Amino acid sequence: MFVVRGTTIELHRGDTGVIGITATGYTFGNNDRALFTLKSKSGAVVKQGVYAMENNRFQVEFVNADTDSLDSGEYEWDVRYVVNPQYDQTTGRIVDGDGVATPIDPSECKIRRTVGQI
Repeated sequence: MFVVRGTTIELHRGDTGVIGITATGYTFGNNDRALFTLKSKSGAVVKQGVYAMENNRFQVEFVNADTDSLDSGEYEWDVRYVVNPQYDQTTGRIVDGDGVATPIDPSECKIRRTVGQI
């Protein structure tokens, strides 16, 4: 199962799926990026990705390895848009930009338990 209801993501541990997100109200340039982050309730990052926008849209793909080893329970995610991002030269992480916006409030991700192991 991989379902998105509003801004809530629900999936079984290890399931695969894709979320497509379309930005409105701004036309993104070639250097602009979207940052998707999924965290545990303790604040540990369990999945993060930086995505180029194509026609103001990007896709986040979940593969088996992203959630297969996670405990079932509630997690949270968000998306941040970064205009002309600046990167830390050591880690490669985005640390700033000419503009940053969070278009979706931190939202719930429910990871359901499974019995079988792949």
